[in-house]
Amino acid sequence: MVGVPGRSKACSTCRKRRKGCDQQRPACGQCLRARLECGGYERTRVFVQVNPDSAYQATVASKVDSKKWAPPIVLHNHLSRSAFEVGHLANFWQTFLPRGHSDPAQQLGTVDWINSVQQLYVSDRSLYSALMAISFYTVGKSESQRWMMEEGLRQQIASVSSMKHALQSPSAPSGEAIIATARLISLFVILHGENKKGAGEQKHTWIRLVMGELALITSRKPEDFAEGHAHQFFLETRQNLAIIALSMCKTIALNSPEWKTKPWAKIPKLPMDHLIDIIFDIPGMQELTELWVLCPDPELRDRVRRQVVSRAWSMDARLIRWAQDHGPFQSGYDPPSEAVLEEIRNNLGLAYIMSLFWGAQLLVVAMLRSSTPPEEALPERTDMMRYIRFLVMVTPAFYKPHAGIVGSHLVTFAVSTALNFLGTMDRGTELPEYQALTSFLATSGFLKKGYSAKIMDPTVRKCFEWLCEAERRRRAKFGPGASGETTTTAGILAIMDA
Repeated sequence: MVGVPGRSKACSTCRKRRKGCDQQRPACGQCLRARLECGGYERTRVFVQVNPDSAYQATVASKVDSKKWAPPIVLHNHLSRSAFEVGHLANFWQTFLPRGHSDPAQQLGTVDWINSVQQLYVSDRSLYSALMAISFYTVGKSESQRWMMEEGLRQQIASVSSMKHALQSPSAPSGEAIIATARLISLFVILHGENKKGAGEQKHTWIRLVMGELALITSRKPEDFAEGHAHQFFLETRQNLAIIALSMCKTIALNSPEWKTKPWAKIPKLPMDHLIDIIFDIPGMQELTELWVLCPDPELRDRVRRQVVSRAWSMDARLIRWAQDHGPFQSGYDPPSEAVLEEIRNNLGLAYIMSLFWGAQLLVVAMLRSSTPPEEALPERTDMMRYIRFLVMVTPAFYKPHAGIVGSHLVTFAVSTALNFLGTMDRGTELPEYQALTSFLATSGFLKKGYSAKIMDPTVRKCFEWLCEAERRRRAKFGPGASGETTTTAGILAIMDA
């Protein structure tokens, strides 16, 4: 009781067990971990029965359980657990999802699969554990609740074990829930799977898990993903696989006519789907470029080089057509106006799809420039810095408060692509784009004095650490010099702060 010395504020169950109580409501964390019914915080009242005839006689005391007459405050164990989970998941989605995620313009297909998860988890134990794992750990991390983080890890282990046993059974499940479970397990690793071996090991673990999702998908027919929950999970996994294929420079199984058409037999393609179709073809160009670089025969090498140039121009034309048909501005040749950039920065869905578009363009023009002889003039729009600047300018959209935790996951491709190419440009000066990215990450709370461990995504963290090391080497060689770029640091930082 508040203000009464010696009275414990713990729940009745923890008082009986003589355990420390964290006083969480409606059920405390100690009881949840022990899988016990939390008795609540209402105390038993003691009533003394007195009437005129027995006023001066010995009083008869009786204990009355307040629960027998008071309105029920603590629900039945089953209902109380359900009520707690509903409130807890609501807190998690509010933290994880972008605000305004119900607006289709804000989504553009970025979080549709989550609606399917919320409908399926109640009937599948593995999916339930996977959802509880990522929700407990995420909320616990943001609120500094250690018991919630421990519960999240316990649920993650349970979901992995349950899924492993399910896949090893003679009749391995092929439903949507098993794919959703794999999606949440891999998402947990990329968000919270910090590894003592470093960001590289965390990234490789994530890639292995996503490739496991690919195995689950390709074990079924393309037409099995033409509608319903299966279609939503297919789209989400497909986006992640496209980015992984780019990072590995390898063509994967989904890059085939069947997998690019049959899953949309009943549902029309969205702009994101058309863009991912194009991105899936870029790893094939990367493989051809690697073959050109390593080819020992001069004649064959030149023939492969011309093929790289031809395919690069073809890919460039496809990206331009996509921008004209589906982009937020009509021309794919001209840079976006400030009004369009402002619209993109204020809409997470647009920012994500345009970061994929500009990142894809950057990869294509990089291969085009590397395979084109120096004496051949190329149009101004093939300047790599053009697309790096676009990626830098759109980055703040992913770290704004309304973007949620999912924003820091969606930004991976944009930031890692920009950082990778910035690290290859040894111009003897500190590029304003590098200054803008590092300054923004530092002032946004993801970095403190260059300490990169605050960056959640391991791919971005690894790229940033590598680029910081390259910058230290540049300064040691040339000294801290002013940039000779026409785009000023102040100008880019002004855009970043917008």
